[in-house]
Amino acid sequence: MSQAIPENLASSPAIQFITSQGWNWRGGGGGQVQIETCPFCKKSDYKFYMAVQDPNEGNRDGLYMCHHGSCQKTGNMKTLKEHLGVVIPGVESRKEWADGKRPIEALPDPDVCHGVLLGDAEAMDYLLNVRGFSKEVIEKYKLGIKEGVKFHKAGTTKALVIPYLVNGNIVYAKYRTLPYLTIKDFVSPYMGSGFDVPLYNVEVLQEGLSEVILVEGEADALACLSHNITNVVGIPGAGVKKAMWIETLDRLDPKIYILFDNDGAGSKGAQELASRIGINRCYKIVLPPFKVPFTAEDGSPRERDGKDVNEWFVHGGGTLEKFEELKKQAQLFNVTGVMGTMDAISLLEEKLAGKDDLAPSYVSKWSSLNRLVGFEDGDVIDILGPEKQGKTTLALNLIDDMVETYHEPGLFICLEMTHERLARKHVAKLTGFEDKVTEPGSAEAKQQLQGLIKACSVARDILRNRKADLYFAYPQGLKTPEDLYKFIVDCIRRYGVKWIVFDNLQKFCDDTLVNQAHRTVHLSQISKGLARIPKDWPGVKLIRLLQPRQIGDNEIIKSTHTDGSSQVRKDCDCLITIWRNSTGETKRSAWEKDQGISTSDESFEPRMRVGLDLSRYSSGGHCTLYFDGARSLVREFTEEERKGFSGNMPSANFNGILEHEPEPTGIVAAPTSAMDVLRSTAPSMPTEDITI
Repeated sequence: MSQAIPENLASSPAIQFITSQGWNWRGGGGGQVQIETCPFCKKSDYKFYMAVQDPNEGNRDGLYMCHHGSCQKTGNMKTLKEHLGVVIPGVESRKEWADGKRPIEALPDPDVCHGVLLGDAEAMDYLLNVRGFSKEVIEKYKLGIKEGVKFHKAGTTKALVIPYLVNGNIVYAKYRTLPYLTIKDFVSPYMGSGFDVPLYNVEVLQEGLSEVILVEGEADALACLSHNITNVVGIPGAGVKKAMWIETLDRLDPKIYILFDNDGAGSKGAQELASRIGINRCYKIVLPPFKVPFTAEDGSPRERDGKDVNEWFVHGGGTLEKFEELKKQAQLFNVTGVMGTMDAISLLEEKLAGKDDLAPSYVSKWSSLNRLVGFEDGDVIDILGPEKQGKTTLALNLIDDMVETYHEPGLFICLEMTHERLARKHVAKLTGFEDKVTEPGSAEAKQQLQGLIKACSVARDILRNRKADLYFAYPQGLKTPEDLYKFIVDCIRRYGVKWIVFDNLQKFCDDTLVNQAHRTVHLSQISKGLARIPKDWPGVKLIRLLQPRQIGDNEIIKSTHTDGSSQVRKDCDCLITIWRNSTGETKRSAWEKDQGISTSDESFEPRMRVGLDLSRYSSGGHCTLYFDGARSLVREFTEEERKGFSGNMPSANFNGILEHEPEPTGIVAAPTSAMDVLRSTAPSMPTEDITI
């Protein structure tokens, strides 16, 4: 059996991970522990050693080695999680990068907090008589009270502590405001980069489990436990994103019931979760209609529709026997994409009820483009443009803005750029840092380095405050289209991504092509396979980057220039083209007459023609956006720039018409950027002086 976690190791992500997996361990001296069973060779004699260390005091935390002569596996937490399927190789989280230097917060002492609760008569009365939790469950799961917890909306106040326990050790905690004190709010301690919020009551996921009930949150789980429904776990919210426990459910293969709230978010979250787990193995429990009494602001008694199982037990006459009847009536979820006409109309009415108008569900930050197209769940959005004209930058801007605006996780799969290079573009886009080429060893090059380092610090602050994550993927070993589809589906299941960029279709086709004579068919098959993904997985939107065939000298790109197969453009819901005029082109005769030495800072104009050539839902058209390559930013033109544009743009120093002339190493946000304008970051300025 495992021992209690020593106080000096409580903040170690490695010990938290060991505990969350339910592994038996011993030791703790010398900065390492012995784990009973090696995750690689499966031998069980405590010869798998792992370093455990407060991450604020060193960097050995998570290093491991198996001392069996036939195994000898070594590595770190990342390689261990990849082996266990907890993380997917080649996928990097921007949120985890942003949190990389953030100090880990201490978890509360569950015994101390529980003692405070037992002495708080008002809090105990609320849990027993308002929430309907049994005293036995309150004591077993060590619910507690902690003073002085800082919440985002409610400020600093007394909080209910809900500890997540595994083998008696706390691995996570949730703080909740008490309703009779202040407004409803939740917060949790920061547990470190890469930490996944576990399931509540995760200990029930053991070998031999025949069925499990997934409910929405800790309170619903506690309500079920209080009525002797023990095979229940709490999902951390209907919109759960990362979910390493899906791998555990796959391995145990129990019958799965899902019981989420009787509201739009709950129904949508349950359907999406069932799709991620496996639509053919999940059964939907539906609560009967019931009413919940409440007091209106004027003091009059009112009633509202009940929505969750906790309320059903308290106000809807729920009992263990009635719950078992609901389980018998549970039905498989609808196959994704299949819905009866009445259900479809009900879904439409539900969506219309939350709208003020009939605008698309998703729009970009470019008002010019929004007049042409908006996006919906399930869309396949193609971006077609010549090489090196800004397809990747446009796609990065689009997905980053969607993640920020709609709080939906995104995945950027790039077959041409490493994580580091994509991260550099992302930092420039977020902060306005001018990432330009400099002469090696020059003073300007050194200033650029300092500017980029400071820009990274600013980007971390921006990303820490985001409610959804953006993942960069540079996958290796994708040999077939099936490998690619599985990789994307694994990311949807594991990370809950809703926006996906794939860069690019033709390169993947050529990389996996066996017979050149079959290229057109191969490309079409890949295209159709990718196009099925957002249709099969609720809420997913796919952006595909396409390469064109040769374009004539006097032509502007259009959808028929798509390379390889006419079928590709038939698989999308809308096709966006981009085009930038070449600058500085000189005929040979003129070059030979020129006796001077000329230079140019750019190959294409900043003007980007963005056309909507194909769309299922609109008539098309085009707009013009400003492409700032050095800052990896696509934005609207300012009024001053529009007035100053003459049609014959100089090939150099176009930035002269911006509102602010950028310094060589400054971080300067574009005048119409969604980001806050940052003050100049000359090398002498400390990072903490940057204001966001």
